[in-house]
Amino acid sequence: MGAWRSLLRAHATLMRQLETQLEQQTGLALADYDVLVQLGARRPGPHLALRHDSSRCAAGR
Repeated sequence: MGAWRSLLRAHATLMRQLETQLEQQTGLALADYDVLVQLGARRPGPHLALRHDSSRCAAGR
């Protein structure tokens, strides 16, 4: 259990640092960047079902 706890703590620390750096360099929050990445990964088409895309965003989990 201790190893998992350490892994989760390290992940949370890394994500906070990455989000801070992203916001400083681009003005984007991590959640905003995540949405843009998900939208860019979709094939172009006439419709975009946001209800499906929201489940793919890591920041919303």
